[in-house]
Amino acid sequence: MLNLPSENRGMKLNFNYKLIAMVIPVFFGMILPQSVLTLEEAISIALKQNYSIRIAENNYQIAVNNANPGNAGLFPQVTLNGSSTKSESDISFLPYDSPVSIDVNNSASSSKNATAGISSVLFAGGKNYYTWGKLKKTQDIGEVQARQTKENTMVAVIQTYYQITFLRDNLNVTKEALGISKQRLERAKHKVDLGSTLKLEQLNSEVDMNTDSVSVLKALLQLENAKRNLNFILGRQIDTDFAVTGSVEFFTEKILDEWKNTAKAHNSTVNESKLQLEQSEYDVKTAKAAYFPVLTGSASYNKSHSESDGGQYKQNESEGISTGLNLSVDLFSGFRKNTNLQNANIGVKSKKEVLDRTIALLETEIMNAYATYRNARFTVEVEEKNLETAKLNFDRTQELFQLGQVTTTQFREAQLNWIRAELRLINEKYTAKFAEVELYRLSGTLPDLYPGK
Repeated sequence: MLNLPSENRGMKLNFNYKLIAMVIPVFFGMILPQSVLTLEEAISIALKQNYSIRIAENNYQIAVNNANPGNAGLFPQVTLNGSSTKSESDISFLPYDSPVSIDVNNSASSSKNATAGISSVLFAGGKNYYTWGKLKKTQDIGEVQARQTKENTMVAVIQTYYQITFLRDNLNVTKEALGISKQRLERAKHKVDLGSTLKLEQLNSEVDMNTDSVSVLKALLQLENAKRNLNFILGRQIDTDFAVTGSVEFFTEKILDEWKNTAKAHNSTVNESKLQLEQSEYDVKTAKAAYFPVLTGSASYNKSHSESDGGQYKQNESEGISTGLNLSVDLFSGFRKNTNLQNANIGVKSKKEVLDRTIALLETEIMNAYATYRNARFTVEVEEKNLETAKLNFDRTQELFQLGQVTTTQFREAQLNWIRAELRLINEKYTAKFAEVELYRLSGTLPDLYPGK
């Protein structure tokens, strides 16, 4: 490996700085905002255009279409049949009263028939009504699932939006740090030119400024990626540029029991589990209905007309109405009915277990999110004091550095302490906000908080 003299290393670092300095304006040009996107606007766009929400709404509409009495077999079945045939054949037949057979060549015959019928299951142990009830529960489940999708999408929008604001704030901090490092480098160059300091101080300043430049580039990249992610969630052009507005604001605080009680009543996952339990109870009723006989009623109107050159009659017509009842009883089906009933009862037990597990998990998630929220809020207060102290320390160190009373290392350490304190404060604010959003989602009240436009 080639070892460069110190002067050449300085030139190399300076070249790196110039390169980064040329790249940074390009990145800044890429993020020039074309419009300001508020959080409420982002949620409103997502509720209208998000792909997952559209799919969930389509699935719900299918469930709505299926939940009708006709699909359950409660409506009678009406049919209309018609037929027309025509044939030509050679016929030979021997009458009883004649020893001579009669031959008819090219005998033409035709027939026309029309039937209108109606049939309906009059009694099946209530199976049709239970099927209809189950279909309606399926519709209710589809509605809850669509709400879940909306809630999850809203959470994704809110988290990504605040992630962008976090990265924006992080970018501002790194830019400010870069500006300070740049001023420090210019000061070091000036001192070297005057011969009042060693070249080493300039080289150290260049290293620190290049490090801060890379931090700015990374922050810019993360910000651009987060914007693209939000555009995807919103269901719009991925490269749509925008700026975010505002800062972290918290809503009115609630105690833990309030969150728990609200969640048990409104949480979508719990409500879905309840509906699935009710739906499984219809399976038990349907299985019991299989033990009853099935009574079917039918009525039909029939009209037919036929003609034949070689038959006993030249033409024949019939017209009339027929009605009937059919009673069927399944006396033995290989114990399938018993098996179906046993499985249906087991299914109910499983759904009860799922509901209990869902409620227990919900309570756990509520308590975890609440603890995270309270801890982050407390940490925010601590970090605000730490930031104030770190900023005062940096300002004082900067004054002493300009007077030549502290070393470059001490100045850089004070600068890094201030940057770290500011980034920790920003991070804790967004941690608290994400936990608060999760509490609203778990409690089932997030759509009420951000109803969209």
